[in-house]
Amino acid sequence: MTPDQIYVCVLVVLALGLFIWEKIPPDIVALVILALLFLVPVGGKPVLASRGPDGPADLGAVFGNPALLTVLFMFVLGAAMEMTGLIGLMGQWFEARTGGSERRVLPLLALLALLTVASSAFLNNTTVVVVFVPMVIGLCRRLQLAPSRYLMPLSYLAIAGGMCTLIGTSTNLVANGVATAKGLDGFSMFETTPLGLCFAAITTLYLAVG
Repeated sequence: MTPDQIYVCVLVVLALGLFIWEKIPPDIVALVILALLFLVPVGGKPVLASRGPDGPADLGAVFGNPALLTVLFMFVLGAAMEMTGLIGLMGQWFEARTGGSERRVLPLLALLALLTVASSAFLNNTTVVVVFVPMVIGLCRRLQLAPSRYLMPLSYLAIAGGMCTLIGTSTNLVANGVATAKGLDGFSMFETTPLGLCFAAITTLYLAVG
């Protein structure tokens, strides 16, 4: 392995250790790791130093990657939904139909599961979870229900729904970007839909009877 490869491996292990330790906020860890890649010279220059056309991709190609920009825009959309009060309105709509009874909450959360799968197919699944988690937690607290019963299924359903389209999850976008960068044909918007729908149906059934 070259010195810069060893350096990156060390930083990856360090970042994972700090994430698991949980004493330092993850965003601070990520920024520090990024700064180290930018500033620390390894083999004559930093790992993320701009290179020529015959070397590794320059910074414009890295940070202008369509997959990265799409994920960022999805987070912006999720923040807009929260700041405009749309999440609060959705929570009030759900709460108004529960009547304080858990027997009525469960069908509504089943409906929420369907909405999660459908929306995560066209929004980044992380954004969908960010949007729905405050609503689910608020509803569970007001009705004195255990949020843990609904938050993990919400995450699983968002992951399952994200597999249905190209833009549903960042991993699909990254895989598409790697394929096109290697000169291969990119994925179409709905190329993974048949397999994704099967996986989403199995996941929903498992969570319903589990």
